[in-house]
Amino acid sequence: MKRKAYILVMSFVCTMTITMAQESTKRVTLVDWDTTSFSLSHRFNSEYMVPMAAGTVLGLTGSLFAYVEPFHEWSRRLNEEIEYHNLPNLYLDEVLQYLPAVTPIVLSLCGLQGRHKTSRMLMLGGVSYLFGVGWLDAAKYCFAVRRPDSMKTNSFPSGHTSLAFTGAEFLRREYEDEYPAIAVVGYIIAGLVGLMRVWHNRHWTGDVLAGAGLGIVSTSFVYWLLD
Repeated sequence: MKRKAYILVMSFVCTMTITMAQESTKRVTLVDWDTTSFSLSHRFNSEYMVPMAAGTVLGLTGSLFAYVEPFHEWSRRLNEEIEYHNLPNLYLDEVLQYLPAVTPIVLSLCGLQGRHKTSRMLMLGGVSYLFGVGWLDAAKYCFAVRRPDSMKTNSFPSGHTSLAFTGAEFLRREYEDEYPAIAVVGYIIAGLVGLMRVWHNRHWTGDVLAGAGLGIVSTSFVYWLLD
């Protein structure tokens, strides 16, 4: 059942991405060829490459904590300490994971214009989420890492953290130029979500790092492709 759901999600994501990419190129003519070539090459700069590289590093670091000693041993001991002290579950991460993604839409509807109009913003944010969720489910299915608080094998990477950082990068893309403080707050919230996933003993450290990386890469890739 999970495999069928994943195939459906990824098929939809691929179809949407290809369709939007085709729509973006419909206006291109032979006369515009030189300009188009420049714009495509211009995408390979720090604006797009640095976030994707940072996300990739986070993902690889998360893999180290998940599979390589002594990183995994340190992560295991941390969760054992958390379980021993029985820290309170605040449940804020259940809500905060969505806040960075909702914020740019609300701000735009309230008249605080971001990088794009609301309709375009919704499209870019929606595709980023679908893309991230598809790869998230694939990773959980392939790696099958056991959770620290149960026998379920869907711990790696952290879904809550991935969604939070997908939204944080989405918020940064839309508002960093004019309102950099808003972008910083988005990443602070996403970081808190990741910390709370470990605090609540729902995830290992590596799960959270990989989830953060996946979220950043998902949004960055969609903006690189469709922006």
